[in-house]
Amino acid sequence: MRKIVLCVLCLLLLASCGRQPAIVSGDTDEEEMFTLDLSGEIETAAQPQAKETTCNLLEKDGERIGFEMRFRRTDAIDTLMASPDNFYFAVVQCGKTKTIVPTEEIRVLVDVPTDSFVLTLLVPKDTKYPQNSATVSFYISSREDGASRALFAAQETVDIS
Repeated sequence: MRKIVLCVLCLLLLASCGRQPAIVSGDTDEEEMFTLDLSGEIETAAQPQAKETTCNLLEKDGERIGFEMRFRRTDAIDTLMASPDNFYFAVVQCGKTKTIVPTEEIRVLVDVPTDSFVLTLLVPKDTKYPQNSATVSFYISSREDGASRALFAAQETVDIS
């Protein structure tokens, strides 16, 4: 009986390890969630060169689950991503439809041999793509400025036909 209880506790611990905290603005004692307002254009301070950014559609079992974006890693981007004063998010735009990919649905890895960031952007399952291409954008913004002013942006158009 003790072994079964111990196994269940271990499984619960393992299941909770992969979760990431939600984006919270202000003091962490408050339960106010940070919302993104993307009704206007996003001003961007820096972008990688277009030839340094690639993006591909991710599919699993025939379903579109998201995108994989790669861009060159620099010390400046490392600093922006590590700062607790900043947050990151992504936007997938297909025609006039914009889908926000929050921080919780973005996995950031470093590909050491190519010295680049590899981002996995998971979109909601009910996301519709009315056209054959989508523009995928990744942003790093200051919490103080909000989503309308980005410190960094990487953008690429992807064929989704």
